[in-house]
Amino acid sequence: LLFGGDYFPKIIYSYSGLVLANLWFNIPFTTMMLSSALSGIPNSIVESAKDAGAGRLQILLRFIIPLSYKTMLVSMTFVFMGIIGSFTAPFLIGPNAPQVLGVAMEQMFGVYKEIGKTSATAVFMFVLCSFMGYFYIRSMIREERQ
Repeated sequence: LLFGGDYFPKIIYSYSGLVLANLWFNIPFTTMMLSSALSGIPNSIVESAKDAGAGRLQILLRFIIPLSYKTMLVSMTFVFMGIIGSFTAPFLIGPNAPQVLGVAMEQMFGVYKEIGKTSATAVFMFVLCSFMGYFYIRSMIREERQ
């Protein structure tokens, strides 16, 4: 607007714009968790694998991912639940063609007074988060047994 134009990128009003905005808010948290997991992997393991003739892909698949799997799962769980339950970023972005569940629930309840549909959407969100939580808890129980 300062330069005389009124062009605003239309990606912000699409579903991909919503996903990008939510990822933008979650990247620092995920990066912090993953960097702490990766810094906890001893350099001696990577150096030993290199000395034994392992390539970069083998080191990644056989050492780095298994040693940081737990932290990756925690990060994925938090990011998934954060994006599913996100309200602030999509609400502040403004009217979008596809709405995220949090904003849609606020409109159904606040504007249209559709208590039944809002409750059904909340149960759907709970089932989605429970499904993701199930895999997280199952992996933690499996790891504790070992």
